[in-house]
Amino acid sequence: MRSCVQLMRSRSALTSNEFAMLDNVHIALQFVKAKRTTFLCNSHRMDYDDRPESAKRLEKARQNRGFKTAKEAAIYHGWSPDTYIQHENGTRGISRSADRYAKAFRVKEAWLMGYDDDDSSDSPVDEDGLEVAGTIEAGNFRDISLEDQDTERPKIPLQRNVRFAHADQYALRVSGDSMNEMFPDGSYVACVEFTGSGLTLSNGMVLHVERMIAGTQLVESTLKLVEFVDGKVKLAPRSTNPRHKPFFLDGGEDTEVIVRGVVFGMWMPQQI
Repeated sequence: MRSCVQLMRSRSALTSNEFAMLDNVHIALQFVKAKRTTFLCNSHRMDYDDRPESAKRLEKARQNRGFKTAKEAAIYHGWSPDTYIQHENGTRGISRSADRYAKAFRVKEAWLMGYDDDDSSDSPVDEDGLEVAGTIEAGNFRDISLEDQDTERPKIPLQRNVRFAHADQYALRVSGDSMNEMFPDGSYVACVEFTGSGLTLSNGMVLHVERMIAGTQLVESTLKLVEFVDGKVKLAPRSTNPRHKPFFLDGGEDTEVIVRGVVFGMWMPQQI
């Protein structure tokens, strides 16, 4: 009997039985397909983070506090965004600002600097008063990128409010007359961080707010009284000077308004 190859080469001289066998082979070949297995090769890019350990931990602490970007955290806390970003990317050491960052992000300073693996929070108690975070003055837009956040900040004899034991608390020096009916020029106010306080906005509440001009780093830091008008939050001055005007919390096309804190106390230095 001739082979299938011989039969295929001489189809013109096939017997009937051989022709039938060749047809069966042809049909069988139609159902036999070559099987090829494709293997996907994924190329993984490995990024090596060569930043100092303190910079990595600073980024982690910031993210754990809910700030999506370094700039957002810097603006919220009143730090220079450029300087803070340099601290987080490791191009500038943080040793002089570590205490401030640790308090703001509620971690141990030793952990932040890489000396301790315990990242639990230190108790945020200031036994010797509240740290003065800055000066507030309505109508004065300052360039926060030019401020030196490494400058030591003084403290005043105002104690933390135990009602907000786990929230950041700070003091501000009042400059100007935009709220002089309540807080005279030269006085200090004690504030609790709004987002950590658990409070909701209500009529008569005094807020520490910041207005930022869109597309810039120009910020106005001021105190304003909350008034609800037609479902909107109006932030009003309490001043004997009519040049100070209210504005709304939703800002506008050119400005963004951020609530930083709620005032819970005041201190006036003794005049000598």
